[in-house]
This record gives sequence, structure tokens and C-alpha cells, in this order.
Amino acid sequence: MKARKSLLSLAVLMAASGIALADNSTVKAYQDGTYNQMTATQSEAVGSSLTVEQRGDRNRVGLSTSGVSQTAKSSALSISQRGSDNTAFATQSGERNTAIIQQSGSANDQLGSIEQAGSANYAKIAQEANSGVMSATILQTSLGNDVSDNTAHITQRYSGDYTTASIGQFGTHSSAEVSQRNALGSVGDVTQSGAYNKATVRQEYTTTVEGRATQTGDQLTASVTQSGVQNSKLYVTQTGNFSTVESTQQNGHDLKISVRQQGDNSAASSRQSGAYNEADLFQAGNNNQASITQTGQGIGTGADRNQVYLTQMGNSLTATVTQAGGAGNLANITQR
Repeated sequence: MKARKSLLSLAVLMAASGIALADNSTVKAYQDGTYNQMTATQSEAVGSSLTVEQRGDRNRVGLSTSGVSQTAKSSALSISQRGSDNTAFATQSGERNTAIIQQSGSANDQLGSIEQAGSANYAKIAQEANSGVMSATILQTSLGNDVSDNTAHITQRYSGDYTTASIGQFGTHSSAEVSQRNALGSVGDVTQSGAYNKATVRQEYTTTVEGRATQTGDQLTASVTQSGVQNSKLYVTQTGNFSTVESTQQNGHDLKISVRQQGDNSAASSRQSGAYNEADLFQAGNNNQASITQTGQGIGTGADRNQVYLTQMGNSLTATVTQAGGAGNLANITQR
């Protein structure tokens, strides 16, 4: 046992000391128990891997300012934690890198964070089976030049209350996806700046959740979906031309969709099924198209009915609204 701990300590010490590692190198570190902490660094290590595994409670991989770090190309970073109240921070700088954090446990909180700088990188955080709060953050930025072709995923399942997932991407031709399931009061958020980007937010089987997508640039795509939820909201904001929004809420009640588009030659669609839902869609620009469909129960008084508020400003506009089911539904359409 002492020999094993000594080897582990040596490996982590060498990695954390800032010593440059050769290309195609490997760091593996394992900790079992509680209140453990680990930091590790690979520098200028093309085609290398850095793997950290922790089993137990209240463990930490890195600090908010010093985590598990790689400065490399075509390299892989992996962190796995199983237990309660664990935290992981990871950073990568370079191109064509992969970073993955996996966290699971039965109680208390989990926090995972990945920051990547460079192009053609992939980041994923998966959190599940935890009765406490889960928080996941991915940030993908540039190295002072143009950045593109990044991919980010966050998956959260079967967690406690008020779980959060946030992805920020700055560059072009990138995609971000947040998926949340069975997480009361959860918030899923994607923010992107740049052209040809795609944002996806999916939330299922819960209540009082919010899904958000904010995009700036041209040729954007946003897909936001809530299914089997109640008292929940979707917000989408796009600023740019030739962009598309698809927003869907199905099999739920007391739901709201709010879409804001500014730019030309763009399209937005909103679909809701269930009871007592509201869709609010605003477009400013020319040659834009808007479509809203609502089906489901409404009893025709106050908030207990399906409601549509559609406003378009510009020229050569198209608006389509369909409401079916219930009684006393409201549709307010304005073009100017």
C-alpha cells in the first residue's frame, strides 16, 4: 500500500511540477477515500493522455484556478468521480483535444467545469444519479485567433433540485448540446457568438425548469425542447441573418415559449401541446417567417387558456398561427 501511494504521489508531483512531458505520454492517477485533492499538468504533450479517477466523498480534482490541465494537440483528458459532494476543474489549450468529466453519486452535490481554448476540441460533462445539486459548465474560447469546429455536451439525469448546465462557445461552425432529465427546477443554458453555430437544449420529465439559447452571428440554428414538464419556460434569442429556431413543448401544462429574432431571412417555429400554454414570438427584419401551433386544453378564462402573441417588424413577412383544442384561445398577431 505504501509503495502504491508513493508511486501515485510521484506521478502527481511530476505532473504538477510543470516539467515538460514528451509527446505521446500518459498520466494515470487514482484516489480512493474522502477529502482527497489532486492537481496535474501536461505541457506541450502532443497525442498524450491524462486520466484521473476518484472514488469516495468530498474529493476535489483541482481548484477553480488550478485544475487538471493540458497544453497540447490531439490529446485526451478524462476525470471520473463516484461519490458525494465531489468537484472537478479541467482546462485544455490547443487543437483537436478531448476533455470528459463523469460524475455520479447518491447524495449531496457535484460540480464539474471544463475550459478549452483552441479549435476542433470536444468537451463533455456527464452527471447522474445524485440527489443533491448538480452544476456543470463548459467554456470554449480562442487562443487569440479565429476559433472553429468545437463541440460541447452536458448531460444531467436523475438529480436533485435546481441543477444547472451552462455552455459558452465563441467561434464558428461549433455545436453545443444540453440534456437534462428528472431534475426539478433545473436550468439549461447555451450561449454562442459566431456564425454557423448550432445550439440544442432538451429537458424532460420534471417541473419548473428553464431552457435558454442565446446566439449572435449569421447562419445560426437553435433547437429547444421540453417534454413531460409543467410550469416551465423556454427562451431563445438570435441576432443575425439566415437563422432558424425550432422550439417545442409537448405533453405538459402551464408552459411558455419566448422567441426573439433580429435579422433578415430567418425562420422561427413554435409548437406546444398540453394545457394552458403561451407562445410569445418577436421578429425584426425582412423576409422572415414565423409559425406557431398550439393544441390542447384551454377553458377560456385568464391564464387558463392557450395564448399566442406574435409580432413581426419589416417587409416580406409570413406568419402562420394554428390553435386547436380547448375553448376561448387567444391569438394576437401584429405585422408592421
